Amino acid sequence: MVKLIWLIIALFASAAGTTVVYHKTQQADINYYEGHRLYEKGKYSEAVSFYKKSLSIKPNRLDALKELAYCYQWTDNQPEAIKTFREIILIHPRDYSIKKAMAETLSWQKEYAEAIAFYKEIIAQTADSDAQIKLAQVYIWDNQPGKARAILENVLKDKPKDFTARFLLAQAFQYGNEPKKAIPILEELAQEEIPVRSEGGMKDELNYLLIEALISDKDYKMAELALEERIAANPQDIKARIYLGQVCLYSGHYKRSEEIFKDILKGNPDNFEANLHLADAFAYSGNFKEAESLYRKALGQKYDLKVKEKLADVLSWNMKYDEAVRLYDEMLAEKEDTGLRLKKARILGWQAKYGKSLNEYNEILKTTYDKNVELEMHAKKYYWDNRVKNAISSYKKLILTEPQNLDAVFDLSQIYSYQSMWPQAMDSYRQILDVSPNHFRAREGLEKAKLISGHLLWSPAYEYYRAESPSRDTDIRRQSLINEFNQPLNPNLAFSGAYKLTFRSFSDYGDILENEGKLKLTYINNPNWHTAAYYDFVVYNKDINTVHTFGVNYGLRTFDYGMFDFSYDRERLENNSRVIMGRFYSDNYKERWTIDVNKSLKVGFDYLFANYSDSNYKHEPGFDVLYYFSFEPKRLTLKYRYFYKTFKDTVTDYFSPKNFSTNSLALDWKHYLNKEEVFFGANNLYYDLGYEASVDSTDIVGHKFSGELGWDINKRLNISIKGSVVNSSCNVYNDSNVMASLKYYF
Repeated sequence: MVKLIWLIIALFASAAGTTVVYHKTQQADINYYEGHRLYEKGKYSEAVSFYKKSLSIKPNRLDALKELAYCYQWTDNQPEAIKTFREIILIHPRDYSIKKAMAETLSWQKEYAEAIAFYKEIIAQTADSDAQIKLAQVYIWDNQPGKARAILENVLKDKPKDFTARFLLAQAFQYGNEPKKAIPILEELAQEEIPVRSEGGMKDELNYLLIEALISDKDYKMAELALEERIAANPQDIKARIYLGQVCLYSGHYKRSEEIFKDILKGNPDNFEANLHLADAFAYSGNFKEAESLYRKALGQKYDLKVKEKLADVLSWNMKYDEAVRLYDEMLAEKEDTGLRLKKARILGWQAKYGKSLNEYNEILKTTYDKNVELEMHAKKYYWDNRVKNAISSYKKLILTEPQNLDAVFDLSQIYSYQSMWPQAMDSYRQILDVSPNHFRAREGLEKAKLISGHLLWSPAYEYYRAESPSRDTDIRRQSLINEFNQPLNPNLAFSGAYKLTFRSFSDYGDILENEGKLKLTYINNPNWHTAAYYDFVVYNKDINTVHTFGVNYGLRTFDYGMFDFSYDRERLENNSRVIMGRFYSDNYKERWTIDVNKSLKVGFDYLFANYSDSNYKHEPGFDVLYYFSFEPKRLTLKYRYFYKTFKDTVTDYFSPKNFSTNSLALDWKHYLNKEEVFFGANNLYYDLGYEASVDSTDIVGHKFSGELGWDINKRLNISIKGSVVNSSCNVYNDSNVMASLKYYF
């Protein structure tokens, strides 16, 4: 009886359980089908809740999981889509359609590495050409156009007319810096009918990619024509107008570019791209203040690291180095990036904070060793220390492996320019402008190099000089009008000449008028050596015979640590009327070795032997030490010099002591007031102030005060005014000098 009762209870329980399970299954089905109905109608957001209810009852229901994942995709909830796809893959690891959808979703989330891994697995198992095309697209997005190109070229062997594959191949060429190969593909595609599955915005995307390729290929005329055609058809096409503004910007038409972007901003003052590109136009044209203001406005509209980087760049160009470095520190705190740290290192170099710059290079190398970064660091160090030959060699190696490194090419152009290596300098400037037509420093450097290396230079000047020292046989009062010219004959050889008209007066003799002419040839084979020779004559208006002088010099770079110079000069004496009337001269033989210890310290040794026309002679050894406390644009230097001279005979016609020595200490401050950086080709505006104190072996203390104002009004025209005043204790000697000069390139 008991057994019977338990049997009845078990039957009832089983029936109840079955009923409950059936009811739950029925509810799962009802919720799934309701979700599916909404899914079919495109009501993805509404469908999600029903799929979730169905899955709460049957968690492993594949059709519900798949459709739920797709709903998340279409409602732009990619993290949840990825999570759901992972659940499906755990249940059904060989469902490659789901893995393809998973890879696609990961790529939308910029999870490129995992997306690539999924696509590779699919292709290995199925040889799916669509997966290959999608993998190529991910490689393009991940900035690996070379890998994309290899895949697409393989796909096109089997499907040579595949529209999407050809379009992506054009993208791979364009983003791989091969626009010439992209253009014919895009022009061909533009003539074809776009496949239905590719329609959407494909036609516009294709046309704009073609315009981008034309711009990259510097075919600005064709790009401009295509854009003007689009704008004529639709004047409200903001994207086309922005592209047109960029074309004008890149082709150097800054004013028109500014007008286009300003016109866009009239109708849409908050247009982010127009604000940003207008800032670029101001930056490229040297209007750094306006550029800075607009970059800050763009950052206020939308925080963007690239915009912040542009702001830091323009601040550095405007010599606001500290603020630029601070911005780079902020960006590096957000995300460590080799490119940003490299820019910071370069800016510190421009700021003449060489030690800190080298620390940043070393910081990069500690994180990730990069041969090119190391090579750039060494090249910079050689450059800063004036190791010219080593710097040239290192930069050439770097540029050979990294031709897009415009900072390195610009540094090399500066070395070539300051070494008067004009063909090499101009080639470097052109290399920069081929890549970046708006590089204003290269543009200005090239203009200046062309003027110096190929144009006649005229240099008129006026000079007043007075020196008096009865005890040292000096009596000079003169005013001179000077006309000099220099004409390059080829990149190495230049011919120069000068005419100087001097009015000279003395305390013991009547006035003299001098006509002086000078001819000179200079040959430069830098960085190794240079030489020059000249001939000079002075014709007097009184009964004094013509004086002829001449000379030669030769400079040789020694072990890349400095220059050794030898010179011979026949120099006329002009310290008083007696030596002028007697046509006294000296034959001067001088050797000097200047050693660049490092960027801050230079040491020089020299020896002069002078043989005088009255059979007297002089020995004069000396040395000096020059130290830079700071560099341009605010340069402060201190120079110590010692020299000793002794004559065979002491004579009354000129100062000719025995065992005479002098110690001097000179402080010099030079301040550039440029609106831009100090570089070769910049229009410089500066003043220079100097003070020198000297003590000689007779305990006479001398003081020299000097100053100069220089201004490059433009590339062709420079004016300079400089002067000095010297006095001494006991009024033993004093002199004063003023010179105003002008330089003009025809």
